[in-house]
Amino acid sequence: GNGSPAPGRGMRPAVTGSRETLTYAQLDERTGDVAAALRALGLRRDDRVLLEMSDDVEMLTGILGAFRAGLVAVPVSTMFTGAELGAIMADSGARAVLATHEHAATVADAVAMAPEVEHVVLHGDADLAVSEPARLHTWDAFIAGGSAAHREPVATDPDSWCLWLYTSGTTGAPKAAM
Repeated sequence: GNGSPAPGRGMRPAVTGSRETLTYAQLDERTGDVAAALRALGLRRDDRVLLEMSDDVEMLTGILGAFRAGLVAVPVSTMFTGAELGAIMADSGARAVLATHEHAATVADAVAMAPEVEHVVLHGDADLAVSEPARLHTWDAFIAGGSAAHREPVATDPDSWCLWLYTSGTTGAPKAAM
């Protein structure tokens, strides 16, 4: 399919967040926005996108947008320290990080340890300085940066990665389950 909701279902509520409720049609639109924005950053199939985000609409659209763009979503626990998060960023090889303002300090510490991170996208207001070569983007500017040509789902196959989940690391260093 083309990723669009079935006829007649687009106006039904799909997800309720802390600030908004999206219908299925709006969720499809927002997911396309995120996919296009990720591709506009130069990310390519199988690149990793780490999400250090509170559970809300932006995290959901970030994960689904990564899937749609043929990328690998790496949502992580918000309980990690900066050092732990930095180790996961480096291990995953994430080129982009999506973060919410509550986690800005942890993300700043982590990005300093992960030289492959090229882009950090921040939702909400917070002081966040990222070290070179990473570039900081606001969520609104990020969403606006996508191209209509990059909204469609990227073709994948049954062996394509889509999601990496890291263990809690209670018995050692966190490990990725793919």
